[in-house]
Amino acid sequence: MRDLALASLVHSNARIHEELKTLRAPVESRDPKRELLLIAAMNVADTFDDEMLALHVAPNFSESELSPLVELLHAAGRHEAAGFWERYSVTGDDSEPEDDDQDQAEADHALYLETGNPFTTTA
Repeated sequence: MRDLALASLVHSNARIHEELKTLRAPVESRDPKRELLLIAAMNVADTFDDEMLALHVAPNFSESELSPLVELLHAAGRHEAAGFWERYSVTGDDSEPEDDDQDQAEADHALYLETGNPFTTTA
């Protein structure tokens, strides 16, 4: 009886090792760079799956900047998060932000040269 149990155990052990070889084969054939890219993409999705972040940051993104993020969130299965970013974005505005501060600085400088008073401003 003991010999039969040992033989069964050895056979079972051999079968387990064969199954492990079969399971390991696909893991060994994976591309490590692709795996790292997938992990990084999921970390980005985790970070941007935040409604408050979308509320405060999305209006500062142009449509061309926001589109890849929304696509990544959809690809990661984070459809609700993608909706946050789409909802809080400024749609249709793909232009660069205007540089009003520089224009104001130039106007203030011109007024200073005209009046000699550094505390006078046009704002």
